Amino acid sequence: MTRSMLPVPMALLTMLSALSVGYSVPVMAQEDEQAVETPLYDPSEDYDEDEDVMVVRATRGRMDQGMSAFKRGDYVTAEIEFKKNLRCVERVERLEDFAVEQAQSNAVTAESQPSAPQTEPRVVPSGTASGFQAQKDGKDVAERTCERADWQVYMIAMSQLKLGRLEEAKENFYRVIRMSKDPLLFDAHYRIGLLEVLDDNFDEADDRLKQLKAFQRRCRKQGKYCETTEELKVAVDTLELAIREGRAAS
Repeated sequence: MTRSMLPVPMALLTMLSALSVGYSVPVMAQEDEQAVETPLYDPSEDYDEDEDVMVVRATRGRMDQGMSAFKRGDYVTAEIEFKKNLRCVERVERLEDFAVEQAQSNAVTAESQPSAPQTEPRVVPSGTASGFQAQKDGKDVAERTCERADWQVYMIAMSQLKLGRLEEAKENFYRVIRMSKDPLLFDAHYRIGLLEVLDDNFDEADDRLKQLKAFQRRCRKQGKYCETTEELKVAVDTLELAIREGRAAS
């Protein structure tokens, strides 16, 4: 739903903090049988009948220490845990790069010395134990997730946003869209747009709106196979209204 007028900046701060429009996890969740449905935010907690708050269905995600902390509102711990996840992803990627380099080196050695024994480096793929460490506590919460760097940075930004550290959050949302062109991460574009409106950077907000509309056109072409039709409409309509009212108020 939309408002006839959008108070700036308080309504934007409410939207930034309250809405969970991001939808990058379902792809990862479908690939892992251990993934669980994880509501990142319960809109009923902050619902105010006088404020016409929009309700957007929550995302799904793998339940690890970071997601568990985020879900219970411990955003300081969540940020720390998602940063640990990111370091784990980077470590796995370095190991995989080393494995490729070692394989190439072994191939060159084998060509120049046919009698030399061939060795193959062993690196556990990121989708197995190294990607999702098996240690769990009694509540079935994974110790660490070691894949999807873009998702880890997104959740770092979300944690910083909840903590009110808007500049850091915006920087990391920009980092997300540089890392990945995945349309399922459209929520990063949406939140950047709102943050730019707060800073009166309307041209930058327009850029994010254009990207959201591009995702929306692609989604429409997919028809019933697009999972984010409703969320994209909310994001586009909300950001468009925020830019219009922000410009009028500046």
